[in-house]
Amino acid sequence: LNYTINNMDGVLPFVPKWEVKASGSYTIPKIELDLGIRYRFHTGRPLWKLENYAVHSQWGYPEGSVISQGLNRIVSSIDPSYMPNLSIFDVRLEKAIKLSKYGAVHVILDVLNAFNTANVTNAEYIGLWGRITGLTDARRFRLSFMYQF
Repeated sequence: LNYTINNMDGVLPFVPKWEVKASGSYTIPKIELDLGIRYRFHTGRPLWKLENYAVHSQWGYPEGSVISQGLNRIVSSIDPSYMPNLSIFDVRLEKAIKLSKYGAVHVILDVLNAFNTANVTNAEYIGLWGRITGLTDARRFRLSFMYQF
């Protein structure tokens, strides 16, 4: 954590223990439709609890305080908590329509987060510790066109 005094030992913040990404594609014969899939999974990231510490100020020097180095936070535990696992599945369909000697128009449909899972991506690490502050986007459909000449 570059915004705290680094008194940490162990796993790095924001880095999951395991991360797996897999993708593939297949062209369906006869209808010449490309089907692509992408799957992303990672174990929950570590969530370190931060606490403020006393600093010197123009109004006084509390006992045990230090000279301020910016944000006055310190990692308060040896072992982190972990956010839930993240799992996202995306689908892509692509059809090329040939225009004789003029090239081809590709019609593409992407379904992002196809199973509409609400994965936790961020949580509060100071103040309201553990409060969820970020989720993956809901299922999205994206239609696009590409001209190839």
